[in-house]
Amino acid sequence: MTAARSLTIFVCHASGHPTDTLPHGDGLLALEFIRRLAERGHTLHVAIDRSTIARPLPPNAVLHPLNDERVEALSPLVHMVRARALFERLRRSVRFDLIHQLNPAFTGLSLGMFGSGIPCVIGPYAGNWLEKEKLSPMGHARHALRMAIRYTQQRHAAAILAWNQSALINVERTGAMRNSQIRKKLHIVPPGIDTDMFAPGDSPERNRPVILFLANLVRRKGIFTLLEAFEHVAAAHPTCILHIGGEGPEKQELIERAKLSRFAARIRFLGKVDRAQIPAVMRDSEVYCLPSYGEPFGMTALEAMACGKPVVATDAGGLAELVTDAGGRKARVYDPKSLASALLEVLNSRDLRRAMGEANRRTAIARYSWPRVMDRLEEVYRVTLMGSRGYEPGQYADSGRAALTTGKGLQSL
Repeated sequence: MTAARSLTIFVCHASGHPTDTLPHGDGLLALEFIRRLAERGHTLHVAIDRSTIARPLPPNAVLHPLNDERVEALSPLVHMVRARALFERLRRSVRFDLIHQLNPAFTGLSLGMFGSGIPCVIGPYAGNWLEKEKLSPMGHARHALRMAIRYTQQRHAAAILAWNQSALINVERTGAMRNSQIRKKLHIVPPGIDTDMFAPGDSPERNRPVILFLANLVRRKGIFTLLEAFEHVAAAHPTCILHIGGEGPEKQELIERAKLSRFAARIRFLGKVDRAQIPAVMRDSEVYCLPSYGEPFGMTALEAMACGKPVVATDAGGLAELVTDAGGRKARVYDPKSLASALLEVLNSRDLRRAMGEANRRTAIARYSWPRVMDRLEEVYRVTLMGSRGYEPGQYADSGRAALTTGKGLQSL
C-alpha cells in the first residue's frame, strides 16, 4: 500500500451499473475498484444510477443512488447535476481528499465537479478501437463538440488514467497533444484480475482440443471471421472442436451459418455462461480465441491468460498490446486465413501451448493481479495529492468515516 494514510474519496461516477454478477465489463471493474479501495482502508462515497451486487461491500464504501425506481438509467447531464448536489450535501460533514470519475470515462461528467476545490481523477480511459465511421456534417459537428468538452475535462483534471499504452495514445490524440500540462497528468492503471478465481486447473490435455470463443455474439467481436477460419482449421486438424459461449443479437445468424458448415458437428454453442462458471469453461479449453475488430483492452483474453491458456487474437487495439508472442499469436483483422494459421500453429504443439499458458499466467500475476493494480492506483493518488496545494493525503479520513451513517447511502442494493 503506497498511500501513507487512508483517503476519503467521492466517486462521482462508477459505470452505469456497478455489479459483481452481471456480464457488464465496466460495471464489474468499477465495483471491484471500489471494493478493493475500501478493503485497503479508504472511505468512499459513490454516486450511482443503479447496481446489482450479490456480495456486500465493506461498510466504508457507501453507494448513493441518484435515481428512483421509475428511471432505469439517468442521462449523463442529469447524473452530473445530481452527483454535484449529493457532493455538496455530503461535504457539510465530510472532508474529501479526492474526487474520482471511474470507468468508463464518459465525456464531460467530471465537469460537474468543477470549482469544488478538490483534485479530480478521471478514468481509466479505455479508448475507442473500432473503425471510424463516416460522419455526416452534423456528425462531425457533434464529434468536434465532444472533443472540445473532453479537452476541457482533461485540462481541469488532476490526473488522467488509461488502461494501457494504446489507450494512452488514444487519449493523447484527443486532447493531450494540445496541452503539455495534460500530458504530465497521464498515468497507466490497467484493469485487475482475480488470479485466485481465474487460475489454472487440472484439466488434462485431450486428443480433441477445444478452441473457445467467449464474448458477446456481435460481428465486431470477430465471431464470423472465426467461423470461416474454423473451416480451414477443422480440415487440417481433424479432432479439434469449437465452443462458442455468450449471447447476443447475432446468435441466430451464427447458428444458421454454423449449420451450413462441413464441420457443424464439431461446433457447439454454450449459450450464456454464468460469471462463476467462466473459469471452469476457460480451463476446459486448449486455446482461447478473440478475433475482435478492436478491443479497448480485452478482459476475457486476460481471464484466459490467468487460467494459464494460450490466446489467439487480432493485432488491433488493446489486444495487440496484451497478447505477446510468448503467450499467444496475433492474426490480421478480418482475415480468416491469417487466423486459421495462428490457431493451427498453437493447436499443433502441446509443448507450445504449455509454454504459452505458463507465460500468460506469470504475466497475469506480475502485471494485472489486483494487489499490483491497487498499488499502482494508490501511487497515482499519492502523486496527485502531493501536486495539489494544501492537501495532505488522509488528513480528512476520520471525519469521512464519522459521516458513514448519515444520508441515504446504501452498502448494497
